[in-house]
Amino acid sequence: SMMFPVLKACRDQGLTPVYFQKKFGPKLLKPLGEWSVIFKVYEDYTAHGSEGVANRFPEVRKIIEDLRMFDWDGMDLTSVVMKRIDFLIRVKSPMLARDIDVAYQFLSRENVKTLIVDEDVTEFSRTLVCAAKALGVKTLELVHGVPAYGKGARRLCDKIACWGPYIKDVLLSKQERDPGDFVITGNPAFDHLSRRHVETDKAALRRRFRIPSHHRIIVLIAKPFKPGTLPGLIHLHRNRRDSERILYSALNALSGHGNFTLIVKLHPKDKHKQVTLDAVRAYGEYMKIRVVQNFDIFTLINGCDLVISPFSTAVLEAMLLAKKLILLNFNESFYDHPYMKWNAAYSIRNEGELKTVVDGYFTNHFQDHWEGRNKIIEQFAHALDGRSANRVADLARNLSNDSNIEITEGVLHD
Repeated sequence: SMMFPVLKACRDQGLTPVYFQKKFGPKLLKPLGEWSVIFKVYEDYTAHGSEGVANRFPEVRKIIEDLRMFDWDGMDLTSVVMKRIDFLIRVKSPMLARDIDVAYQFLSRENVKTLIVDEDVTEFSRTLVCAAKALGVKTLELVHGVPAYGKGARRLCDKIACWGPYIKDVLLSKQERDPGDFVITGNPAFDHLSRRHVETDKAALRRRFRIPSHHRIIVLIAKPFKPGTLPGLIHLHRNRRDSERILYSALNALSGHGNFTLIVKLHPKDKHKQVTLDAVRAYGEYMKIRVVQNFDIFTLINGCDLVISPFSTAVLEAMLLAKKLILLNFNESFYDHPYMKWNAAYSIRNEGELKTVVDGYFTNHFQDHWEGRNKIIEQFAHALDGRSANRVADLARNLSNDSNIEITEGVLHD
């Protein structure tokens, strides 16, 4: 959603954008074709250079044993870590060699002047960036979210396009670099928000879900049910427990009120939809509920009357669209987040608080948090003027031309 507006802005400025993706995405063909954007995938290039990499494991093992690299307090832990090293050498190294070879081919064959990546902390993106630097190609990263919690890897690109001052400060706190490398452009994915109309989106929701005109529309952003990288059953149990708590606490708080329709928005990657459907079915006699997964999130948020959500990008989007918002902050690790510190929304820590705030919403005793919310918008989204993609395209063009970029306090000016 961020890259598409940038591709279009680059094309409009006379540049020749080439969209490269590791896996084929048929849904991308139509918009890219309409914009006359060249579309390339991993399979378009022949990968070489991986032969013989896996055969070097005995050599690497002997070096590790001779150097006693994993001695600790008199104990030799080589046998403990060797299984992971074996996987790295035999499996990951050949894959990495193929990725490097394809990255070199893509950058050279397409005569790339500036490489733009959507987050340079993923493995393949970093491979592309490293290959680009070796070839003297300028690199630009689009920060994909709020990095305060989570991906804090050192950024590799020449320039990093940040949504706003807060995100720039977070990234600078994680590594020593010239502050001028982090350029505030705004988020291209938010450019269309300045052109949206509440009544148009609300009418679309009423038609799509057959919602009566006298019903309020409430959107619940569900936390996805998904296993993770911790020991499978433990993580799945924790994740399911947290997700169910959010879902059932919202359903319990809303039950007993009338004249509203609840739309539960599932995460696009949620593979346990049936869990939500079973819960909703139990409450169907108390309220009108719809469950959606791939419906446009911006239409849902802009067209509704109230958003209830755990921590997600949807929270920021609701603030940008000036929607009434209840933030379910059941996770203690988020208590010091700016959403809380700046009092930008109702921050609900338990089911009792949620019931009280929901009751207040239906009786028109609902506090707006405009002062804190305006600070969030300024710090996280810079300027909602619909020109973020143009600023990123300007940055890319200036990088490819190696010309001066007009920056004041880390903000790129049109």
